This record gives sequence, structure tokens and C-alpha cells, in this order.
Amino acid sequence: MHDDSGTPEERVAAQTKVYQDILQVCLEAPNCTAFLTWEFADHHSWIPDFFGKPDSPLPFDNSYRRKAAYHAMVEVLKVDA
Repeated sequence: MHDDSGTPEERVAAQTKVYQDILQVCLEAPNCTAFLTWEFADHHSWIPDFFGKPDSPLPFDNSYRRKAAYHAMVEVLKVDA
């Protein structure tokens, strides 16, 4: 998210797709036993301090609200009964 390429909406869409795709690959790979992020809410992220600019890399925002990436991962995890 921090590279500033594209509009904010395009960056959110790209972030959402990355979370969705990586979770799907993990679920399909027999050697993937966990899906982890470094923290879960944006205000805990190390990325803004490391890169020196604001960022919002995690599935929950600063107020712990679910972001599009969260909702996309939930959809990947849903199983038809």
C-alpha cells in the first residue's frame, strides 16, 4: 500500500486480492500449516516506521474495523454445505 501506485481504491483492491490469493494458495498447499500476519490492525504495523510514510497493510484498520482484505479472506474460508 505504501508505494503510492494507483488510486486509493486501486491500492485497496490490490491489497484485497493479495490477501485473498495468498490465503487460497495456502489452503491448497499441503505444506502450508498456518496463515499469519505481523499483527492484525494497521496501527500496530511496523511498515510505516520502517518506510517512513503512512501505510495500512493489515486486515483491520486503526479502529479495528474489518477491511476489504478481511472480508475477502472470509469468503475464501467459506465452504458450501
